Amino acid sequence: MTVTATQARQVLMANAVLDFLAGLLLLAGTWDGLWDALDLPQGKPALFVQVGGAALVGWAYLLWRAADAPPLRASVALAAAVADGLAALVVLIWLVAGELPDYVDTLGTILLIALVLVLGVFAVLKAGIARERPEPEEFKHRD
Repeated sequence: MTVTATQARQVLMANAVLDFLAGLLLLAGTWDGLWDALDLPQGKPALFVQVGGAALVGWAYLLWRAADAPPLRASVALAAAVADGLAALVVLIWLVAGELPDYVDTLGTILLIALVLVLGVFAVLKAGIARERPEPEEFKHRD
């Protein structure tokens, strides 16, 4: 699979937006009503969930910057592919094992299945980006 610089940029930026939104969701780890409305399991203690959210917001910034920095693109894409692949695997194991809390009903299960699919697709796309080597003209600074 050959990935153009434009496609790599679009994938990394889309993933940055997803990670930023996920980070904001995790930062709201103490907001019981939000987690209940989404029908998702709430992490306890919320402190660790919120620290993870803060890390995701920082990670989103790095993905966004790497989209426009060809020298960083392959390394960041590889790290992100591994992270997304592992995250998809963890959620998939929870779904298959049936170990989700009883209060996770249909909406939560659908959201978790969608998360596995999205993370899996991003992992595959970023693995393709990681294999690409930037052309010399891509190293020029973009304004």
